[in-house]
Parts: sequence; C-alpha cells; structure tokens
Amino acid sequence: MVLAGATLPPLAFLVDTIGGARVATTTMVPAGPAPESYEPSVRELERLATSRLFVRVGLDWPLEVRHLEPLLDRDSGIQVISLDRCTEPGDAALDPHPWTSPRVMACAAGAVAEALVALDPGGAAEFRSNLERFRAEVTALDTEIRKHFAAAASRTLVVVHPAWGYFARDYGLEQQALEVDGKEPSPRRMVELVDLARAAGARTVFVQRGFADTSARALAREIGAEVLIADPLAYDWLENLRITSNLFATALGAPP
Repeated sequence: MVLAGATLPPLAFLVDTIGGARVATTTMVPAGPAPESYEPSVRELERLATSRLFVRVGLDWPLEVRHLEPLLDRDSGIQVISLDRCTEPGDAALDPHPWTSPRVMACAAGAVAEALVALDPGGAAEFRSNLERFRAEVTALDTEIRKHFAAAASRTLVVVHPAWGYFARDYGLEQQALEVDGKEPSPRRMVELVDLARAAGARTVFVQRGFADTSARALAREIGAEVLIADPLAYDWLENLRITSNLFATALGAPP
C-alpha cells in the first residue's frame, strides 16, 4: 500500500484513480474551505510526513509555502508531483488552478503513474492500465465539451473566483471574475463587469463554495441573470467537469 497525499480533492481523485486499491490518499484541503486561506492541522501535516507520494499544484499558494514545503525537501523521501510541469511557461505564476484543464490532468496522470510504478513495482500493470483508461475517459470528455461549446452564442464566463482560466483557455472561452487579487470588486470594477456582462449577453453568474457571493448576486440582479454554483474542488473530477461544462454551455447559449 502506497501512502499518498494531495493538496486538493481533484488531485486526490487523480491519485486514487491511477492507484486503485494499492494507494491510500490523504487530502490536505477538505471540500468547503477556500484553499488559499485554509490552514492544515498538525495531525494533517503528520499524515503527510508518512506519505511516499505527494501531488500538489505548485508553490504559489500560502498553504503550501508556509506549511508543506519543509516536509517536501530532498531528504524527506516523498516523491513530489507538481501540476506546474504540465502547464505552459508562465501559466503557473498567473493562475494556480491548472487542474480545471483536461489536458493538464491527462499529463499529470502520467506522472502519477510513473511515480507509483517506482514506489510499487508489483502494481505496474494495474497502474498503467488505470492510466490508459483514465486518459481515454479524459479524451472522450474533451471531445464532448468541445462539441458543447462549438455552437455557443457567447464565449464569456462570469465567475466570482478566477478558478476556470485553464478551462477557458482550453475551449476558447473568456473568464471574467468579480474577485480582484482575492478582494471584492471595487464600485468601478462592478460598473465594468455590468457593461461586459451585458455586452456578452451573460445569463448566469457562477459562484463558488467558500467564497463571498454578495457582489455576484448584486451583479446578477443588475443584469437579470441567475446565480449558479460551479465547484472546481469536487472530488470526482471527471463527473464534476462533465456537469460543470454542461452548466457553462447552457449559460453561454449552446443548444441542448
């Protein structure tokens, strides 16, 4: 049994999907809290210290810089996989949410499989079979999503927290976020967003659990839009991305 850790539920899903019954994964940030402000407990850090594999987004988040980095040095014996390796140059510094991209997750899955083979050679055939199955499912989902957006009337997603930048990049969309540097929008920014949302024909404003939604609801009232939840932190990454992409497609006026 390989003990593994992951910063977020979608990354834990990735490890569990590739590792199957041969891994036991601990998630550092549970569902609900905003990852940027979450503080892991001493017990959670102790569980991480016993891990042999750790999957993270990168070192941009305060969570990881302050609490996880000392446990992940060269002498720790923990194999670290960062999704940064699967992003394009400069992306990670701008947007710490690369797991919303199917392309990034397919790449990261290969790195997870390689690490698990090194840690548990007896499970190599199972890990590689799981990887092949996962990548096939990602390819099918990617094709499905592209079809959804091909006939969309609008290309602009209006969101509270800018968590969908990589997803938007993959599918030729534009993300407009109310949050600016982790803060509520200024009155001037709100006026800009009202104009942008109206010009784009936005019919939905997407909020996220753990983040303030007062401004989002005010914007929705101003432009006559509905408010829906788009959760980038759900554990079942594949199913959640399928559900969320359907919500986005409907919001952007794609035909059913």
